[in-house]
Amino acid sequence: MKILKLIMGFLAMILCFTGCQKEKTGWIPTNIGFEPYIGHDTRTAVESVPFPEDRSFSVWAFQKNAQSLYINNETIEYGEDGWLSSKLWPRTPLTFEACWPTDLNINYEMGVGIVIKDFDISQNEVDILYAKAEEVDRELGQFTPIEFDHILSRVEFRMKQSLSSEMSVRVDKIELRGFSKKGDFNKSGNRMWTTDGSFNSYVFDTSDSPVDVEADPIYLGEDFYAIPQAFSASIIVEYQVKAGSANWIPQQEKIQDFLVDWKPGTHYTYTLNLTETNLTYTSGISNWNNRVE
Repeated sequence: MKILKLIMGFLAMILCFTGCQKEKTGWIPTNIGFEPYIGHDTRTAVESVPFPEDRSFSVWAFQKNAQSLYINNETIEYGEDGWLSSKLWPRTPLTFEACWPTDLNINYEMGVGIVIKDFDISQNEVDILYAKAEEVDRELGQFTPIEFDHILSRVEFRMKQSLSSEMSVRVDKIELRGFSKKGDFNKSGNRMWTTDGSFNSYVFDTSDSPVDVEADPIYLGEDFYAIPQAFSASIIVEYQVKAGSANWIPQQEKIQDFLVDWKPGTHYTYTLNLTETNLTYTSGISNWNNRVE
């Protein structure tokens, strides 16, 4: 019986040693890699586009319950072997956060994540992309998919007129008043924007060369990025109107209660309509078109 126990103990030691050796030699150190892409709100891969290879993005990573970051604001660029970090995969899962562009005023706070502070859309007219991949394990492969989402809103204006066929209209200026151009992202760890409470304007001014407005809507100015927010604004339209061959007469119309609730990653199109009695508007909402200019 003692001999049998000794043999069984010896075999157990061999199996344990073999298993340890297999685990030790089976792990090949590899650099952390990414498969970045830009996704729509619908989250369907078919509607996604690859992250442009001529760009770079910033990455942070941490292990669960860790007191410090495993990757701290590393710039990831595309190379011959793909999107690789200088850091090696650890044996425990990582949670990644990433952001583009790389020159934003970004802090990382443990337990909160990426925080973008004092962002001023009037000084930084650029799309912002953000991504998070949670509890990613090396066993899933060297390259982990990471989906970037647009965290700003996009806004554009159109205008038409519904006057009689004898009337002509041309626009000098459109002003949207009452929204904020400054704010912080993820300040409270909720991945939302907080504005600074100031009120600003977006102005489309073409008084030097007024734009003719017909029955079919035309786009006015360029679409612009905006910090997601909810507010009650006003729109003022300065225009000229004439009947037949008469002289142009300057006019102004105002929409006092222009209700706005801009969401991240959403494209808003507002169509203004000048009628016989007042100025009205309708709004259209669509997913981002993933332009990568």
